Amino acid sequence: MKTFFLTLFFFIWCNFCVFSQESDSSKKVVFPFEITFSLNRTTVADGNKHNRFGFGAGFYYPFFNEKRCNLIVGLEYNRASLFVDYLNTNGKWGGGNYKTTYTINNIGIPVCFRVNMGRKVIFFVEAGTFFDINFGSEKGTFKITINNPIDSTTTKIEEQFNNKKIFRSPNLGVQGGIGLRVPVGKHEILFKGDYKFGVRNLIDSYYGVIRNQYWRFSVGFKANF
Repeated sequence: MKTFFLTLFFFIWCNFCVFSQESDSSKKVVFPFEITFSLNRTTVADGNKHNRFGFGAGFYYPFFNEKRCNLIVGLEYNRASLFVDYLNTNGKWGGGNYKTTYTINNIGIPVCFRVNMGRKVIFFVEAGTFFDINFGSEKGTFKITINNPIDSTTTKIEEQFNNKKIFRSPNLGVQGGIGLRVPVGKHEILFKGDYKFGVRNLIDSYYGVIRNQYWRFSVGFKANF
């Protein structure tokens, strides 16, 4: 994954140094903005965690509408989900959450650098960072076995739970992707695939780790007013 992002940043930097793009005088845009809707898929699967689908939406402002290189700042809502077979939440062997679905909602601000290539159908590459506030829910079973050393008895506790969950915030990370801008009159249809890599453990547990990392496929609309 590090190699992917290093390659992406290097590619963007090379384009930034080599290319320039002239403005089209027939397109005088005062206020451009982009709206997208996405299908999300987590990428945290291992022997204990399993990926699930989510969704999202975003509103973005491109600062330099007709330039080869652009700065994109936005406001996003994203939902991601994962299923965990076992998560140790209290440090005791055999005690914790079993068969639990974690739903992670986040409201975030992405800041991305975009390189555009082409004249009519525009191919673009993006890379940047994001800042998220997280909240959500957890649904599963809590189990723990308590051994009493005095009388050698064993107590087993098992409880179902379905709770709201406050995940650690803020979450920071990097993102990158590629896309197409297809003209429709003076406006555009957007298609984009990108990856968001959250770096922070979102749960307050020394023994368990949940990070928000997922692919997105987005379809959107770019208005040029």
